[in-house]
Amino acid sequence: MYRQVDDLLKGWAVAVEGNLQVLQVVTDDKLGQSILEGQSTLG
Repeated sequence: MYRQVDDLLKGWAVAVEGNLQVLQVVTDDKLGQSILEGQSTLG
């Protein structure tokens, strides 16, 4: 639970940075790859 708006904004910034890092390494060719055979692909 957030007690102050600033705490929420700091947590949001950390989440945004983490998501951007993931999106930068997931290239178009990786989107068709599944983690386990027969399972859904990343994209």
